Amino acid sequence: MKDRVSLFIFCQSLGWDVMQSLPFMDGLADNRASARPILGSACASLPTVLSGTLPDRHKHFAWFYYSPLSTPFRLFKYFSYLPVLKNSRRLRENLVLAVKRSFGITGRLSIFNMPLKHLPLFDFAEKDNLFKPGGLGKVPTLFDLFLENNVNYFCSSPDRTDVGNADAMGAALQKGEVSAAFWHLSGMEHILTRLGPESVALRARVAWLDLRIRGIYEIASRRYHRVDLAVFSDTGVVPILDVYDLQRRIDDTGSTPYEDYVAIYEPTMARFWFISNRSRPVVRHVLDSLPCGRILSQEDLAAEGCWFDDYRFGEVIFLARPGTVFTPNNIIWELPASAGGYHPDTPGMAAGFVCNIPRLQPPKTVAGIHNLIVENVAELAGVRRNSKPPPGAAGAGEGVYG
Repeated sequence: MKDRVSLFIFCQSLGWDVMQSLPFMDGLADNRASARPILGSACASLPTVLSGTLPDRHKHFAWFYYSPLSTPFRLFKYFSYLPVLKNSRRLRENLVLAVKRSFGITGRLSIFNMPLKHLPLFDFAEKDNLFKPGGLGKVPTLFDLFLENNVNYFCSSPDRTDVGNADAMGAALQKGEVSAAFWHLSGMEHILTRLGPESVALRARVAWLDLRIRGIYEIASRRYHRVDLAVFSDTGVVPILDVYDLQRRIDDTGSTPYEDYVAIYEPTMARFWFISNRSRPVVRHVLDSLPCGRILSQEDLAAEGCWFDDYRFGEVIFLARPGTVFTPNNIIWELPASAGGYHPDTPGMAAGFVCNIPRLQPPKTVAGIHNLIVENVAELAGVRRNSKPPPGAAGAGEGVYG
């Protein structure tokens, strides 16, 4: 038997409230606590967990940012003139595949519900595969750490389903060739968004996850003397109580979109850039008067590690009131039952953390999960974080990636 393995399981949107309300990891991982999430879109949390840094450092605050000069979507405007296929999801999927091939993009690229005509104004934050070393460029991630510290590891693939990744993780542990394993699940987020935290489908999914993790743990226990297990999330969700057509309200100001201003409407956040100076005070005045949300000040954003001097993610950022969703928006097609993305201190937004190490001090924030894993890996590898692999260690630290 091998000496030890560490299992890290990141379940997107499985918040603290759900972890507490349903049977989950009882008797297996009883050291548990809530963790404060970060501010930003759904794309912001994974880079924070992987790097331990906030959006102002890893540069992933929202999926899209304003950058006409670097956009990979220059030709998209021509497809918007096709009357039948203008809003076709199949067309969008094919365009995404073409862009990924043309520009060598390996990240989780999606154009969601963005207007094809105006996509050439924007760039996409997650161009690189975050599940491999170098995924955040100069900002090191867990996988850079694994490589640096000569740790053989398994990592799930974004190209597989949650079930497929569970099977692959079990197979890797069965061989006993890895010292660490990282499994990222996204399916829970889709259920929570579509059906809400009280749905029968969610209860069934949590029960499936509980059973699957126990099975993986059992496989690892047969091959390793010690199995460290940590299951965590990035955020919780809030049930939707109200909808607001923010786009129509801004259009009614008389300012012309894409002539006076540029905007991206997300379910719980709207971001604005201004082309004409006359539209800036008009839009700000309207946003200040609305009860459905509030403008985030520079101080608000800086306190959450989300302030950008170049305004790449918006000159004005308007955050929805908890329980309110903006519709229509540029990200999702259907009205959700619940949503994340609200202020981190909103009730229901707390992330969850459970582990099987009794004396471990749980992280207080989602960013702190990274430091916990770093300490575990450093102990696992028997070297300090900043040490280099020994000379001649060719192939050491190679990830088992599907």
